[in-house]
Amino acid sequence: MTVLHRIIKISSKISWKIWAVLLIVVPGTIGFTSTLILLNFLRTPKCTHVFLPITSVSTKIHCAQTEAKKNTLKGFLKAIKLSKSFPKKHSFRSEVEHNVKKWTIAILDIAEEKFQQGQLQEAINIAERIPNNVQTNNIVSQRIEKWNNSWSEGEEILVRIESQLRNFSWNLAFKEVLKLHDLPNKYWATTGYNDAVKKIRFAKEESSQLDNAFILLNRGGVDNWLSTINESQQINFDSYAYQKAQDLIQDAEYKINDHINELIDNDNWSTLSKVIDKTSNNKIFINKTRDLLIITNAGLETKKGTIESVKNAILKLEKINLNSSFYQKSKNLSDIWKSNIKYIAYLEKSRKLAIRGNIEDLKEAIQLAKIIPSDNFYYQEAREEIDKWNSLVQTKEDKPILDKAKHLAAGGDILDLKRAIVEIQSIGMNRTLSIQAKEEAQKWYLDIKRQKDQLILNQAVILGNNKNYGSAIIIAKKITSERPLYKKAQNNIKKWQTEIKAKEDLKKAYLMAQSQTSQSLISAISIIQNIPLSTDVSSQAKQSLKRWSFQILSIAENLANRSLWNEAIEVANKIPEESPAYSSAQAKILTWNNFLK
Repeated sequence: MTVLHRIIKISSKISWKIWAVLLIVVPGTIGFTSTLILLNFLRTPKCTHVFLPITSVSTKIHCAQTEAKKNTLKGFLKAIKLSKSFPKKHSFRSEVEHNVKKWTIAILDIAEEKFQQGQLQEAINIAERIPNNVQTNNIVSQRIEKWNNSWSEGEEILVRIESQLRNFSWNLAFKEVLKLHDLPNKYWATTGYNDAVKKIRFAKEESSQLDNAFILLNRGGVDNWLSTINESQQINFDSYAYQKAQDLIQDAEYKINDHINELIDNDNWSTLSKVIDKTSNNKIFINKTRDLLIITNAGLETKKGTIESVKNAILKLEKINLNSSFYQKSKNLSDIWKSNIKYIAYLEKSRKLAIRGNIEDLKEAIQLAKIIPSDNFYYQEAREEIDKWNSLVQTKEDKPILDKAKHLAAGGDILDLKRAIVEIQSIGMNRTLSIQAKEEAQKWYLDIKRQKDQLILNQAVILGNNKNYGSAIIIAKKITSERPLYKKAQNNIKKWQTEIKAKEDLKKAYLMAQSQTSQSLISAISIIQNIPLSTDVSSQAKQSLKRWSFQILSIAENLANRSLWNEAIEVANKIPEESPAYSSAQAKILTWNNFLK
């Protein structure tokens, strides 16, 4: 079946009414559309290719408005360009100028967005594309000036922040950061602000890495100074803490160099050798290690103290190059050691004399060693030898005196001791044996005092043995507190005073017991109970205690015979346990208690 046949078949199925509608609508639509297109073509000017010299005013206005409606930079610029060629005396001139100003502001708003995004130059470039116009020139220039001022202020704040960060002034830096919030620019208030805050935090973190280095530097010592250098070297070149780290490295290096020079000046070669071992692996000191080792080994050589060793040390120093930082130091040492050679000769000669050991040679050795001046390296060594030889001379001179004094003191009596003291006092102060001599003299002084005190004490003891306690005490008190037998004298005085009191107490008890009442007897017994057993009257006190206790018991029995059981028991209970009457009294009390039942 052909296509034509198919169309005929389909059309035969469509109602005539539908065909009628189609015949009316389709031709009418085609006609209307064609008319509209034709009319628009006749009314709308062509704005794609406008030649300004021959383009009508209405076309310029229309095309300018059309471009401006696009709300693009390109459209606004084109609209202003079209308006620029508008006749100055035209009736629509004021409206055109109003539009130009409006479009200029629109372009500046586009540029403002770029400025707020941080693209200053892009914003300026956009603003500078606005064609020159008397009415808008001020608007454009003022806006660009505002941007430049605001941007410059932000950059100045950054410069101040950088300065504060390099000075580790965190608080001042943060105060500057807060000023970014006040700038009329979103970029500075957000991105610039956040970047600056991050920069401060990062700078503080880097700075904290140097805190321990500061502590180690101030703590002192080669190990701590080297640790300061190592930790400071970890700070990168672009770090805010880099300069401070370099300052720490320099400070630590100066301290180590000063320490090394001090050790050299003090001839402390063994310690210097240890310092070199520690610094030799550090790149700052690695170039100095060779020369320091030469100086150290040369210094150790001089310690041998011989002319030959000093000459060898001088030869070693000659290996240090003229351009070395230690050249001048080595030259100074060489000059000093050369001058030392003659003093070493003096010291060697004085030692040979001293070996002989007699007083004359020792004194000559001392005089020879004294030639070495106090600022010389070997002065201290010479002084030690002089002190030793002086001690030997003094010992040899004073030993016979000390021996003679000891021999005199061996007699032991006061006269011998006094003669020994006079003899030993001829040994002067600040001599080798002066301390020993003083101790011996002090010992003999004490012996003299002891013997004198013993005579006094013996006299007092004799009086005490004769029971003349008062006189004995008076004599013993002559021995004062600073005397050697003072303590012994006091012990005797205390014993004699006890005897006197015991005797007085016994007498007092006798007087108390004379009334023969139970109460007086009980009071008498309480007095004699305090008399020590070591006293002379203790036996009398014991006899009195026995007698008075039985008298009390007798009084109690008399009360019992009168059936005064309670009174009898009360009296009997006063008899002390150490009394022979105690057991009998307790038996009686038991019996009397039964009667009470």
